[in-house]
Amino acid sequence: MLRPEDLNRFAAFMLSQHGARALDYAESAILELRRTGETARAEAWNMVQMRLEDMLGGRITRGGHAIH
Repeated sequence: MLRPEDLNRFAAFMLSQHGARALDYAESAILELRRTGETARAEAWNMVQMRLEDMLGGRITRGGHAIH
């Protein structure tokens, strides 16, 4: 299981490499993994996708800290 810090670092890395397109990549991974029955891996990508959305929406920093 990935720790929250790992998810935040991975999401931040994806954003630095791909910008907002990182959401598309996460969605593609989720759909493909679900299609092939790999639900645990799909859920991990879903958690990354949620972090990406929070970072892009300004709810958390790329370090994973909440923005008030």
